[in-house]
Amino acid sequence: MVNYFAYEKLFEKTVSEDEVLSKYESDLDSKSSYLANLMLSTSSTYKLVHPFRFLRTELEAKRIEGIKEAYYNLKNGTTLVEHFDEESGELDEDLYSAATHFKPRRMIKFAEHYPVYTENDAKLLKLSKKTN
Repeated sequence: MVNYFAYEKLFEKTVSEDEVLSKYESDLDSKSSYLANLMLSTSSTYKLVHPFRFLRTELEAKRIEGIKEAYYNLKNGTTLVEHFDEESGELDEDLYSAATHFKPRRMIKFAEHYPVYTENDAKLLKLSKKTN
């Protein structure tokens, strides 16, 4: 009898221990919250004075949310069975390979194709320094 949930836990452990994926998730979450806070805390006057920066920031926030949704859909919305690349005929071996190799490798490729930080980040709105 195969315990599928044990392989799901193995997959979660593999992702959390992977340097690239854990950094990608951290960067994705921090940039997403940064942009959301930036959009909320920027004054209307500043947005009117810098309309192109505001538009770029708004588009970047949408881009990051789209990437975040697609990444977590790949991570949590797909089963290990969907990531069988080479079927050995042994379900245990196939699940182990999917949990430790195939699915994490697809997530790393996703992270390479959709970087969190780009060279256009310098053109976004800046947090205003409040002076008392």
